[in-house]
Amino acid sequence: MFRCLLRVHGKNLDVNEVAKKIRLPYHRVYKRGELRWPSRKKSRLNSPNRVSGFSCMVGQSSDKTMKQHVKDAIRFLDQYRSSLARLKKRPDVDSITIDFGLESRLSETIAAQFDYIPPTLVKLAARHNIGFEISNYSGDAIDRAVNSAAMTTKLKRRRVKS
Repeated sequence: MFRCLLRVHGKNLDVNEVAKKIRLPYHRVYKRGELRWPSRKKSRLNSPNRVSGFSCMVGQSSDKTMKQHVKDAIRFLDQYRSSLARLKKRPDVDSITIDFGLESRLSETIAAQFDYIPPTLVKLAARHNIGFEISNYSGDAIDRAVNSAAMTTKLKRRRVKS
């Protein structure tokens, strides 16, 4: 859940061509018009994708802090700089974003949450026209979602065993 991901999308993005020509550690690939979760029926929550795109895992660390995400992102941008440069030049790419997934630290005793992105990372990302997103997840909300009736019995059983 608390991952750092590179997300790329475009209304007319040819994800098959990108996957063949650009070497990146793909995590998830999706196409415009396909259901978000193809194995499930179409519903209000499972509508067709409006854009095509993919995501890549930026870091594999078990430390889910912003500080570790930043280190992983700097390493990722340096390691895949030539692939990202080619990706930036594609006219069918509308957006490239690094999404920092964090568990919210807000509580009854903590009223604000601040996370720092150093200039080193900002400069590296700017070279490839990459923006930032910080996704804060509530631990309570995650627990409620995991235990909700909407979750399949199979997933609930897997969750209980682990």
